[in-house]
Amino acid sequence: MGIESQAIRLLLLAREMGADFSRSLTIGRQDLLITASDLRSIMADFGIRLPVEEAQTLAKGRNRFAEPLLERLGAETVDSLDASSFEGATIIHDLNEPPEPSMAERFSLVIDAGTLEHVFNVPTALATMMSVVRKGGHLLLAHPANNEMGHGLYQFSPDFYFRTLAPENGYRVKALFLAEIGGGPQWLAVRDPAAVRARVGFNVPRGPQYIFVIAERIEVVQLFSKPPQQSDYAAEWKENPSKGVSEERLAFFDRAIEQRSVSERSIRHKIVAHAPQTILRPLRWLRAGRQMDLKPDPSQMQPFLAKGGFRPPSPV
Repeated sequence: MGIESQAIRLLLLAREMGADFSRSLTIGRQDLLITASDLRSIMADFGIRLPVEEAQTLAKGRNRFAEPLLERLGAETVDSLDASSFEGATIIHDLNEPPEPSMAERFSLVIDAGTLEHVFNVPTALATMMSVVRKGGHLLLAHPANNEMGHGLYQFSPDFYFRTLAPENGYRVKALFLAEIGGGPQWLAVRDPAAVRARVGFNVPRGPQYIFVIAERIEVVQLFSKPPQQSDYAAEWKENPSKGVSEERLAFFDRAIEQRSVSERSIRHKIVAHAPQTILRPLRWLRAGRQMDLKPDPSQMQPFLAKGGFRPPSPV
């Protein structure tokens, strides 16, 4: 686990959006995976000028761990939580198990830069992360969305975060992004599927795509008193679902099949317009029956430049 260039941009965006770093917790003790020159460049994008010597010191970290960077961003204390003491975590806890009551509401900021996908008991693990944030504090998450099969046990979708980090669980998503690990500051700001009233996705045949989440704890309530439901199913069930072509089939599913057919026809048209050397990979995807969106749907997500002075569009 480690904090690389994109995760640093996420930290800096969260700081601009009001996150309090004073009492920080990292899930897993985080390596700092960046060069001094790249760190200087990213910090400069957010109006923070680092002398060369300071950047070199921060990049080396504390035995290459990320605590000095978090302290530079305002942390007075930095704890780390792990199932093992091997890397020197200050809190030993298996995220598959519920936390001790004494951990509740201890931190102003909790950062998971790539742990949840490795934990089998996801609801318990996420509830633990949510429960240790104090009211008014923030939870930052960076998890795989696409093209990381084999990296962990899971990949995640936007709907997962909007339904779990929701007001009924005492949270609100302030911003949710899709970004390419190892890429630049050209991200996508993603809207809530419930607001769009569609399944929000963006599948491309390139490097790993990660979801970045900035969420604020607005109330301390019982977590997951009702299990979250996928937004499109929940809306259909709530609104007296209409029958489709068959009496045994919902119109909801007929619409999904029709949208897929239109999308695949659009993809074939785009492929023909591309240069011959770009054709083979998309054709393999189509033969495999996969839906591949060559461009994001502007009703679902908008380009976002992850630099200082910007504010993401509303996720709803």
